[in-house]
Amino acid sequence: MYDIGGRRTLFIDSLHQRFGPVVRIAPDELSFSDPSTIKEIYGQATPYMKSPFYEHFQMAGHADDVANSSRTPSPPPPIRSAEPLIAAQIRNFLAWVTDESNSTCRRPFDVFFGFRMLTFDIVGILFLGSSFNAVTTRITPNFLIDLDLHFQKAAITWNFSYLAPLTSWLPISSWQHFHGSSRRLYDYGYSAFNDYIARYGRYPPENVDLLKNILASNESKDMDPISDEAIAAEIGSLLVGGTDTTSNVLTYLAYELAQQPEWQRRLRKEFEEYEVVFDGGVARFQHHNPDVFPSPYKYDPARWLSASSDVDAMRGSFFAWSRGSRACMGVHLATMQLKLIISALVWGWDITPAEGTTEESMAMCDHFVAIPWDKACRLVFTPVIDLGG
Repeated sequence: MYDIGGRRTLFIDSLHQRFGPVVRIAPDELSFSDPSTIKEIYGQATPYMKSPFYEHFQMAGHADDVANSSRTPSPPPPIRSAEPLIAAQIRNFLAWVTDESNSTCRRPFDVFFGFRMLTFDIVGILFLGSSFNAVTTRITPNFLIDLDLHFQKAAITWNFSYLAPLTSWLPISSWQHFHGSSRRLYDYGYSAFNDYIARYGRYPPENVDLLKNILASNESKDMDPISDEAIAAEIGSLLVGGTDTTSNVLTYLAYELAQQPEWQRRLRKEFEEYEVVFDGGVARFQHHNPDVFPSPYKYDPARWLSASSDVDAMRGSFFAWSRGSRACMGVHLATMQLKLIISALVWGWDITPAEGTTEESMAMCDHFVAIPWDKACRLVFTPVIDLGG
């Protein structure tokens, strides 16, 4: 029930604190928090495959069409060409924050919601050549609503494998809608794919998006071609992988900075000194190893700057992007987003927690991705400079 209740990660972390770096969490499953196991488990030639849990995230049965082919995954757009596309979306987001911070009552801004809209727009422009305009409309797109249902369905199917086939026929409209979330995500990807072809054709010369790379690789004699249906499923998976992961990191980073104004001031001072101009599960246990990260539950950027820290050991155990064949393909794009977004916000505003935003409300609820328990992170942004000046 820890899975369904969103406490799996916290519970396993507590087991490591009690019993050490290796704990058995199921008859055939072990959890490790020992840095020496990283290379063995996550190396390029590792015999250890991903958990069958991931099979429950397939969209309409097409997810493995790409994974099981002899293709090399298509790389994301180059950093240099992606930066202006990302910057344009960030400018839209900063305008939103400006609206909220300049209001008469200076309304708290829910960055959990806002960052999710922003990263969804960014993956749209990077992967499909056009933004979804979620930041402009400030309304949760249906894709993200279905994505939440998809995660819930996957967790239920994993923990109660008999439940889905036994209940999928029930003539209850809300239950049928819930069960249809995975299919709708695939349909959304297929619709986005067809819209792209209608706008740009199959070989757009000027585009720098990921879908162009996928379509171009279909013409390579060195790779097996994949069907339009499989490409649509991959689009859906990429939208999932590039949205909630980055937005959740942004949410918790903004929350931690909001509690430590001194680090905000230090960042602004660094920007001024360097004349910066603004345009616009396993990892958790490794990161909580006190032998590598002293005071692991404390947000302390200074640990990376201290001469007394073993930075090499921390880098060796830093696992935010995974390792080996499972490493995040979009690590450089995600890192650029994190730096640009947080830097722009800290440069322009003092950030403080709103009333009701507490450690309890921000406790991590783990449903595949970790989100705040209250599903919100309300912060107050007080302008310190005129971004438009």
